[in-house]
Amino acid sequence: MVNTGGNAITEHTIAHWEKGKRREEIRHKDMENVIILSAYNEHGGLWHSNIIEMNLISSFVPFLPLERKHVKMCIRDDLKAKNISDEKITEEILSKVADELQYHPPSKQLFSKSGCKRVSQKVDLILEDFDND
Repeated sequence: MVNTGGNAITEHTIAHWEKGKRREEIRHKDMENVIILSAYNEHGGLWHSNIIEMNLISSFVPFLPLERKHVKMCIRDDLKAKNISDEKITEEILSKVADELQYHPPSKQLFSKSGCKRVSQKVDLILEDFDND
């Protein structure tokens, strides 16, 4: 599994949002051509490869960028995994952790650049700040 086409997927998702459509409305078939073209033309392991030219890849799975609300769900899950009770998981903590991440496009802060990959380390930093207060 690779992140081939990740930038193209993000660009397509942002364009979809700019048309007033929700992320959840993006269909797999809408993304498949975006991924195929990107995989074929993006310098990397699949660049101009025969397996794409000959249609030997049976499925491309688009991993859509996560919105802030999805990131907050990951933050909540990470806090629970660290035995933080529901009563202590406030919107303030969720927002503080979410604010530590970077988003696309910078002017709108819509989609997390790293998904939830960096959430756990950011949670640790924020918890340390809260413990010191």
